[in-house]
Amino acid sequence: MAGEAVFTLHGTILVADDAPDYLHLMERILEKEGHSVLEATDGASALEILTDTKVDLIITDCTMSRMSGPEMISEVKRLYPALPFIVVSSTARKKDLEKFNPSAMLTKPFYLKDPVVAVDETVDIETSPNRMTAQP
Repeated sequence: MAGEAVFTLHGTILVADDAPDYLHLMERILEKEGHSVLEATDGASALEILTDTKVDLIITDCTMSRMSGPEMISEVKRLYPALPFIVVSSTARKKDLEKFNPSAMLTKPFYLKDPVVAVDETVDIETSPNRMTAQP
């Protein structure tokens, strides 16, 4: 129909951030690009979502309550080592985050195009198989 946006689902992205403004901003940006977005307000909630839902990519803040981004990443890497993730931080130093070997890093505040570019450079969700195969 004329004037309606065409929506194409590209993949499922789990976004974990305890700052509601950034969480909703990321959701809007990524959904506009055709991704399905799941939201978690901390690392523990993100891990709970992963027990029931397969995702193609995780975008996580570093500093969150209950379980920080780095704590969650360690657990995700143990369970799903091929699952890519992007780290977002306003306070952590880049060299401190590099030990987790993220696919990309974003610094808050960021430009609206930055998450899109980071996702596009991280994984081609349309042609990649879902990477959530648990390790034996």
